[in-house]
Amino acid sequence: MRWQISGLVTWVVLVVLVISAKADQKFVEEARKLASTGVPYVYGANDLAQGGLDCSGFVQLAAKNAWGILLPNEAGLVLEYARSHGKVWDKNSHDWSPKVIHPGDLVFWTGTHPCSRPSPVTHVMVYMGDYEIAGAQSAGHRLKLGGGGVGFYPFRMRYPEGDPTVKDDHLYRKAMILYAYARLYP
Repeated sequence: MRWQISGLVTWVVLVVLVISAKADQKFVEEARKLASTGVPYVYGANDLAQGGLDCSGFVQLAAKNAWGILLPNEAGLVLEYARSHGKVWDKNSHDWSPKVIHPGDLVFWTGTHPCSRPSPVTHVMVYMGDYEIAGAQSAGHRLKLGGGGVGFYPFRMRYPEGDPTVKDDHLYRKAMILYAYARLYP
């Protein structure tokens, strides 16, 4: 009987892992499709009909197309959503290493532009693997296209420096810092 229960648990875990991998793959495919459009960066836009996308609009549209879920249209709120609907790695995470980050995971930064929102997080992109991220940003150098906008960008994996326990987050607001990584569980 013990082997049967153990075997059943193993089978259930494998099924969950396969379903999760397929969901991640669908999200990566949607992000790849959107990034391939090369449309301009448009602040506050979350629909291609608006002539472009912003960073959180890109992630929101990819998630909607892949999983049918509606994420918040603000990078800091997407991170908070990930804290309750996924896994987040920040400065306080003891289990973070570059090996845990997979294509489809989200990457968050602070200090990309001045903001007075409650969260210091101002930017989010999708990790695509092979030193590449996809999303929308107003500056930078898109691979193959150059300049800012929706597309693929070079990426160098770094340790996340965000500490959500810090109450005085003025340092995060003044400098561009890789704040956290996250994996959504749709």
